Amino acid sequence: MVEQKKNEQPLVSILLSIYNVEKYLEECLDSILKQSYKNIEIVCVNNGSPDNSAEILKKYAQKDKRIKIVTLKENRKLCGGRNAGLDNASGEFICFVDPDDWIEEEHIKSMVDAIQKEDPDGRAYNLVVNSNAFNYMKDLKTESINILRDYSREEGNYTIEDYNSNVRIETDIPMWGRLYRKSFLDKYKVRFLEGFQTDNVPFTFKLLAHLDNYCIISKKSYPNSAYWRRMLKPEGVLTETVLFKNLEIPNTLEDLYDYLKQNNLQKKFRVPFHLFFTVAFPAHRDQPRYYEKFKGLMKKMEDDIKNSEGVYTQDDINLCNLTLYSNGVFDFCSKYFMSLTDTHSKVFYRIMLFGFITLFKKTGYNNKKMHYSFLGLPLWKTKVNNKGDIKGYLFNCLPILKIRKQIS
Repeated sequence: MVEQKKNEQPLVSILLSIYNVEKYLEECLDSILKQSYKNIEIVCVNNGSPDNSAEILKKYAQKDKRIKIVTLKENRKLCGGRNAGLDNASGEFICFVDPDDWIEEEHIKSMVDAIQKEDPDGRAYNLVVNSNAFNYMKDLKTESINILRDYSREEGNYTIEDYNSNVRIETDIPMWGRLYRKSFLDKYKVRFLEGFQTDNVPFTFKLLAHLDNYCIISKKSYPNSAYWRRMLKPEGVLTETVLFKNLEIPNTLEDLYDYLKQNNLQKKFRVPFHLFFTVAFPAHRDQPRYYEKFKGLMKKMEDDIKNSEGVYTQDDINLCNLTLYSNGVFDFCSKYFMSLTDTHSKVFYRIMLFGFITLFKKTGYNNKKMHYSFLGLPLWKTKVNNKGDIKGYLFNCLPILKIRKQIS
């Protein structure tokens, strides 16, 4: 790491993993070079890209010495490219930018200013999250921008206890809207899972498991600092084509579980345990291969959950049992909700379950006489013939939720 002189602005390494993005790469690089914060290095990893990206990088590197090109002989997928960037970064801080996206001119400065304001001695904060971020798609005819998602969060200083009680305050913000202290990543060997596209979940949770405090900023205090994430396809299409095909989500969850167990972090960091179950459910409907892989992970965790006194709660044990042994997803949902002892968990799970109901309202009514499945388990004990059958099933299985008005 480059030694920082007193009163000198810290060096920020901006990392790009580049593969088949020649159409958008120049716009991305231009937005980085226009940053008001000037003490940056731009580590561009050519991740075995077969298009013209390499020539574009050479052209820009000749114009600006802050651009460093790292060339990989073969494609190592997104996570491998990010690791290569980390291994070649010299900055005190790390920031990721995807090469088909662009950032506003105050993006880097906003996060550096925030961490210097909140932690001038560099001892308390190792992560700043910029929630001023958007997913968008461009209309091909009008060139107008259609915002698909706004990641805005309430700004402030947070602890890991805050996060354990409210996962949305950070996890929903992807990893590119953040500034990381590199020495912290190196100390705890926080890296990406080689050979995978799924980058956010394992990296973020490994990082958060070691954190005590972090800071979230927003456009309220830091205007002109947004991150604009270009969506070339709807998010659901990406999930189907990339994540399902390679069984990435259950594999990354298993890697995360092993990491937390090996580092004795299960008790401090509660959130991942529940996400093993709740995130996997809506993402893996009608995916028997995923269910078998996921169930294997549950069996692996079963003995640990039941025999680790002081680490897992009775709610956790109930959740594991129901996941493995329930007859269908709504049977599981109803029993699990009734088993919860924590009020916050009941509220969270009720909201999530309404999402399931909405999902199956959309998919169920237009496919008569179809046997629906969820994680390879039967949703219904009989084939669904009409809307009335669905309502009747929900009334019988989920009376505690009082959902008659919502689905009538």
